Order: sequence, then structure tokens, then C-alpha cells
Amino acid sequence: MDIIVIFLVFLTYGISCSLLFKKSLKIRPNSFFIYSILFSFFISYLFFWVYFFSNSIGKIITYLMLIFGLFGSIPLFQKKNFNVIRSVFINLIFLFIVYFFYISIFETYSNYIDIRFTWKLPDDNKLPLKLAYCSFSVEEISDCFKGDGFWISSDRPPLFSGLILSVIKLKFNKLPLDENLLSFYHKIGTLFQLLWINAVYFFIPSFFDKKFSKFFLLSMILSGTILLNSLFTWPKIITLVPFLFSLKILLKINQTYQDKFLAYGSLALANLFHGGILFTILGIIILEFYNLIFKRNKIFEFKKVTLGLIVFYIISTPWSFYQKYYDPKGDHLLKMRIAGQKNIQEPDLYPNHSLILEAQSFKEALIESYTTVPMEDILKSKLSNLITFFKFDYPDEFSLTSLNNFIKHNQFFYSFMSLGFLNIGILFFIKNFIFQKQKKLIYTLLIIFFISNMIWIITMFEPNATMIHQGSYANLFFLFLFANIGLKDLRYLKWIILFFNLMIFCFWVLPFDLCQLYNFKKVYLSVSISILILLFYFIKKKI
Repeated sequence: MDIIVIFLVFLTYGISCSLLFKKSLKIRPNSFFIYSILFSFFISYLFFWVYFFSNSIGKIITYLMLIFGLFGSIPLFQKKNFNVIRSVFINLIFLFIVYFFYISIFETYSNYIDIRFTWKLPDDNKLPLKLAYCSFSVEEISDCFKGDGFWISSDRPPLFSGLILSVIKLKFNKLPLDENLLSFYHKIGTLFQLLWINAVYFFIPSFFDKKFSKFFLLSMILSGTILLNSLFTWPKIITLVPFLFSLKILLKINQTYQDKFLAYGSLALANLFHGGILFTILGIIILEFYNLIFKRNKIFEFKKVTLGLIVFYIISTPWSFYQKYYDPKGDHLLKMRIAGQKNIQEPDLYPNHSLILEAQSFKEALIESYTTVPMEDILKSKLSNLITFFKFDYPDEFSLTSLNNFIKHNQFFYSFMSLGFLNIGILFFIKNFIFQKQKKLIYTLLIIFFISNMIWIITMFEPNATMIHQGSYANLFFLFLFANIGLKDLRYLKWIILFFNLMIFCFWVLPFDLCQLYNFKKVYLSVSISILILLFYFIKKKI
């Protein structure tokens, strides 16, 4: 219960800001919650920098923000804000229902997320906690973070660590790296990551009806890929929150300077959660400049886009300086993914590539890779990336163990496999796209999706690199959206398809090692009750 209270305190930071800027930003009741979340995100980014300069001042600021949040939120309860309160309450109830649903699944078999659903996953989920821990506890973050490990503090963006720093003082005075801290981090981190639900709840109803919106949300919630990425604090799926806020603004016909400011500021926040979203951000920017060709007042529109890019740059610059001057170079991931060098912790992962050279810049590594590897091998790698993106597998046999391994392996790695039976919707979407005229929205999203994935396929150096966790989760969202659009007019068939996807989802409830299979009563009780609550929520209005 303390997790919920701490989260609500975190939310009050943004609520207070939303109330302050409600008139100037023209915040409507149905968008108040998402604005509040984004304000809290930005404040958390500032928290990181306060702790960076002085962790003692950071701890004081926590209490000042607590006072600001609590007192600043009082006007929310005025009678004139009834619709706002109602919207916030609905968003919170929905968020908490899914949170307890996912947590009940996780806690059925293991207290360790890295082995709960799949083979042993890397410690990437602990890196944001490590950065928060070092910022909170010591003065020299770089020395504390690296220790004997491979990663340095500048290798991963800081915003998720900022979220933890914004609330961790409310729970701990000192931070021993023990099970209590890890448990707190995992639970509050899961709640933060599940805010993708509210972002989707904000975005989809703006363009589709309520029946479609609820079915779409249910199809995502009952996905093993989404389950794992919501519980495993990389953080990747949380990028959808600022991204979808930005995308909704950028899809408006007439955009003001304020719109560009908010949209590109949000894209910067998304990139500060995880760099994979940059593939889709580049797709949006390319489309923005292409659209300028057809604008009447090209100079005026160009100024708006330029303002957006300046905002993006200003928000991102402090972290770039951190990477360049405080704990250089922060380019391990770039060298691994874009230049094809090997992680020294996993020397057998890319056997044909050189080890990461610390003294070498990313530019030098990139030039070396493309000048020393034969062009034929490079082209083969790009082709394999294209094939991997569309990859479909089939189980070797239909035993419980084989199916369990097959489903989790394929839905973890491969984009289309993550959809399960929703791929039937992709087929109907393609058919409708060919034979029927589509809304402008569909064409726009398809172009962004296409450009983003082409950049991804071409820039990833090593073969078979276009796996879900190495790309943009916005593209995963687009796939779910296209599949649901394809199923939209299939009144009964779509529910049959969703039922079969629920059967696949049930495998994610099971442990990866079926030898751990026990306590069926606990599984059925916790998961069944949660599913019933979810179904009641969606069916009560006659979907």
C-alpha cells in the first residue's frame, strides 16, 4: 500500500503544475492526467540534476516538493474541477487494476523478475536503480556506478533514475543495496512503466470510438510481451507515455508554437528514458520536414519545427554534456548496435566483431567497421535484419514445455510474433489498405512506421539485430494499432481471436522452468480474479 501512496505523492507534483498552467495550456479534463504525468516526469529530470550537483540538497528538495505537491493539489477538489477529478480517478483506478493484475502474476512463482518469465535476463533492469543509488548515496557517481562492471553511468539515459530519486527519500533515509530496496524499486518502477496504459487511454479515443479503444487496450494488456516489458524495468515501454502525448499534438492540423514546444519537449523526455525511441523520433522529424514542402507559408511553418528541435536540443543537452565531460563516453550501446563491436562481458555474442575499444570514439568505431568488414557481409547483415523483423517461427513439438519455451522466446524477440493471433488483424488491415480508401491518420502513421523501421534495419550493424528490445517500442504500439484496425469490423471474430491470445497469455503465467510448477490454487485465484475485474471493466458498457 505504501507504493500506491508514494506514487500518488509523485503524481501531486504534476497535478500542482497542471493546475498552475491549466488556462495557459488549455488543459481539458480528459487530458489533465497525462499532462500531470509529464510535468512529474520533467520535475523528476530536474531531481536527477539536483542530486547530481548535491545529494544533500536533493534530499531537502524532496520535502519541499512534497509540500508543494500536497498544497498545490488542494484546488483540484474545488467543485468547478469535478470533471477533472473524475478523469484523474478513472485513470488511477484503471492503472491500479492492471498493476495488481500484473504483480499478482509476477509474485505467483518468483520474487526475481530476471528469471520469472524467461531464461536469465541481463541486469539492464537494475542499471537505473544503480544510477539513482549512486546519485543518492555518494558524491562521485561515476566511480560508484562502474565498480567492476562493464557499463558506465553515462551509457543509459537518466530519466527513469530521476523518477526513483523523486520519491526514494519518502521511503528510505539510507540506501542499503538489499532486498527491500530492490523490491521497492521493482514495484514502484512497474507502476511507473504501466503509465503506458494511461497514454494509450489518452491517445486512442481521440481518433477512434470507445468500443475500439477498450478492445485495443485489452489486446495490449493481455500480451505476454507487454506484460514482461511492464514488469522488467529496462525502461523501454514507458517511452510510450511522452511519445503518444507528442504524437497526438503533431497529428493536429493547425499547430501553434506552443504545440511544437510541448510536442518536441515530450519527445526529448521519451529519448531520456530510452534511446531506442530515437528511431521513431527520426521518422517523425523526416516526415515533418517533408510536409513543409506542401505548406503554403513554408517559412512560418519551418520556424515552428525549428523551435521544436531547439526545445528538444535544450532538454537533451545537459545529458549530452554529462556523457562528454563528466563520465565519458557513454557510447557502449552505440558501438555495440550501430558499429557492431562486442560487449566484453559477452565475447561470444558477436564472434566476428572486434571487442569494444574504450579509447576509440564512436565515429572511429563506425568508420572502422564499415571499412574493414567486406561489403558483401554488410549487405547480408542488413538483409538478415529485414528478415528478422518479419520473422515467424513454429514450435518443434506441441508438448507443454516446448510450447512454453517457444511462445516466450518468440514473443520476447520478434515484433510480429508478439501479436500472437492478432496477426490475423494485420492481414485484414493489408486487405483493407489495398482495396479501401483509408483516413489520412492511417497513412501518416504508416509512413512514420515505415521510415522508422527502415532506419532501424539499415543502421543496426550486426545481423539479426532487429529484435523488439533493441528498437523503438512506438513501432510495437503501431503494430498493435494496425492489427486492431484490421479487426475493427469483425464483430464476433475479433473476440474469438482475443480469446486465443488469452490462451497464449496464460503461458506467461507459468514459470519458464516448468519444474517450478506448483501452487495452482494460488495461480488460478489471483490471476482469475484479476482477469474477471478487467473483463467486467470492458464489458460493462456493452463493447
